[in-house]
Amino acid sequence: MTTSTLPGRIAAVMVGAIVVLVLTTAVSIVWMTRALDQQSRDHSGSMVRTAFSNVLNQTLVTNLDYAKWPDVVDATAALDMAWLSENVGASTTYYDDLFHLVVEWGGPLPRDVGWMDTGAPEGTTGLLSQATLEGADARLQEVPLGASSGVTFFALSGDELFAIAASRVERTEAEEPAPDAQVARLLIGRRVNDALLDVVARSTLLDDLEITRLPPADRLSLPLEGADGQPVAHVSWQTPLAGTRLLHRMLPLLLLVMALATGLVLLGMVLTRRSAHHLIEAEKRSAMAARTDALTGLPNRFAFGEILAQPARAEERAILFLDLNGFKRINDDIGHATGDLVIRWMAERLAPLTTPGCRIARIGGDEFVFVLTGPDAGPRTVRLAQEVERTLVVPFEVQGHSLHLRAAMGFAVQTADLVHGDDLVRQADLAMYEAKRHRSGPVAFNEIVEHPACDTRNSELAHS
Repeated sequence: MTTSTLPGRIAAVMVGAIVVLVLTTAVSIVWMTRALDQQSRDHSGSMVRTAFSNVLNQTLVTNLDYAKWPDVVDATAALDMAWLSENVGASTTYYDDLFHLVVEWGGPLPRDVGWMDTGAPEGTTGLLSQATLEGADARLQEVPLGASSGVTFFALSGDELFAIAASRVERTEAEEPAPDAQVARLLIGRRVNDALLDVVARSTLLDDLEITRLPPADRLSLPLEGADGQPVAHVSWQTPLAGTRLLHRMLPLLLLVMALATGLVLLGMVLTRRSAHHLIEAEKRSAMAARTDALTGLPNRFAFGEILAQPARAEERAILFLDLNGFKRINDDIGHATGDLVIRWMAERLAPLTTPGCRIARIGGDEFVFVLTGPDAGPRTVRLAQEVERTLVVPFEVQGHSLHLRAAMGFAVQTADLVHGDDLVRQADLAMYEAKRHRSGPVAFNEIVEHPACDTRNSELAHS
């Protein structure tokens, strides 16, 4: 990955991070909301089931208190209806306004007898249907004789729903229990009315309990099973949505937190992109500095090497190599500071001669190189050398000195494809030294290739 693509990649990563953050948060919130809603549904169902189970158990406890009372057993065996009405029927149906229905049947009783808190006459028959009594009797067959236990279920009497507990009227301490056919049954029922629903609602924290014959489609419900195990009614309540309610309360805060988080991520993205841009600019400046001559601002030897590394075809690349004559004397006689000024002014005069197909570089000391590319590179190089000579006609004014400078120039034209750039530079360098030796104008390398002596530099001229 290059640093030039770094800001875009950082932006993509940051945007991706924001998207992932938002999606993850949204999915987490939805999952948590649904999980809490489901948990509240399950918990409410468990609480309602437990509450109605407690109602049945309370009814059974009262039933067993009476069914196993020896006086009740004796009164039932003696068919003392007056005593049973006063001590079982009336006292049970008005006991703390909890138990509202009492029915006895079976054993010595010729028929079912019962009492209700609604003022029904003593000895009422048919308070519960025969099917309900038979169902209760069938359930009691599963309870061992003499056991201090019974059965519970729900039953309808007319339009009223009762929580029922049934047991045998017998002594639990008897050594030999009486045959089942000789034992009466006692049934006590608690009306499932608004008062009872209020009690259940307080224990379950559900304030909209309703009793219906069929389960509503838009509410949670629990079947209330009869003696035969089939539902006789349903208790229903509004679906508790704890997660949804919590989400509604926390949504403004969640949105604020997400907005702040997104803002922080965006701020981080801006700061990171800015840092990346600074890094890129610093890299560009560093790369430019590595390729730029500090004194003249022209491309240096390193940049010149990169230019030469580019391939070129025959007759489409040429090198013009020039070296100032007498530059060493300027440094020695006037000073190196003046020499630096001369080099800088020399660069200022040569730089305007470049074109899109002509580039210049300072490769060291007083040496400058032009690289020409494209068609007619050779003729263009000759014209460029002439322009350089005309440029140097104007003297340099330095500290009261008028300096007339000349440059020795040599050039070489690439004559074959895939010739290495360094070879072309050496050819132009040799041609330049030939021009310096003879104090002549520009010299082309092809003019000296037949003179091997040109391969040896004249050290005196090289430093003149």
